[in-house]
This record gives sequence, C-alpha cells and structure tokens, in this order.
Amino acid sequence: SWDAAVRATAGDWFLILGHDDRLDADLITRATAIVQANPSVEWIINIHRVIDSEGRPLAASRRHAPTRALSGPVSSGAFLDVMTKRGMFFTPSGVVVKRSLYDRLGGFDLRYPYAADWDFYLRAGMEGKVYVQPHPILDYRIHPQQGSCNFILKDHGDSNSFFEKLATLGHKL
Repeated sequence: SWDAAVRATAGDWFLILGHDDRLDADLITRATAIVQANPSVEWIINIHRVIDSEGRPLAASRRHAPTRALSGPVSSGAFLDVMTKRGMFFTPSGVVVKRSLYDRLGGFDLRYPYAADWDFYLRAGMEGKVYVQPHPILDYRIHPQQGSCNFILKDHGDSNSFFEKLATLGHKL
C-alpha cells in the first residue's frame, strides 16, 4: 500500500513512482528549485506524457492532457475547480509531497481503494499549497494490466461513496 511505503520514508518529501512509469532525470532537481523559490509549497504536480506498454508516445486523452489553466503556484479554489470539472489531470507518479502535509491529512483513505489518490489530492488541494510544474517531465504508461484499467472494468462502488464524501465537503460535481 502507498501508506506503508510513505511510512517507511525518512525524508521531508516523497514521491510514489509507479513501477511502469518513468521519470526524467531532472524531476528532483526541478522540484528542489520549486521548493527553494516557493517555501510555502507543500506539494508539486508534475505534468506527464502518455506512453504505451512499449514506451511509444500516445496521444493524450482529455484526462491526461496537460492543462494550461494551472501553472506555477495555484490557489486551492482554482485547483479544486479543475479537479471537480475535469478530473485528475496528473498521475500520482508525478506528485512530490511534503511529508508534513501527508501526516496532517492522515494519509490515503483506503476506504476508496480505486480513488484513494483522488481523495488525497482533493484534500491536499483544500489544505496545502500546490505548485503545478507545467512541462511534462515523466512518462505515464497505459496498458491493460495497470490498476486504473482494472478499475474501469470493475464495479465503481468505492468511487460512488467517494463522490458522496466529496459532496458532503461542499463540492458539487
């Protein structure tokens, strides 16, 4: 589980990398520069390219297309507006999170096994200072064996309860 992986970390920041995704060599350098220039930032979204199982570039779907609406330090309102209207426009492999934000939010809510990341990033968007690094610096691999593809094939019950939770927080979808 992601929570177990995060609990095993010792640093002030972490990144969860999917086993089949690829980071550009300068992602950590860019994240460090962002944090140094923006000390209040608590998490960084890095936009991604989409590749197939063999590493060939794919055209990005609307969900995976980089957004031009968000770039640099982003207000929680702007972030939540994009997330609730468009969905998650980034992949968890491209998110660098300050450990103190993760601890303050209580980690991933595992009541939503297929939406735990979505839930965490929405809560982080309400609580933490986000920075969107708009230049693609990682590859997100899409293939039939990945968890999100399996989600599409399964009952979406956990997502329905997740959206009910979101509604109780005052966000209308």
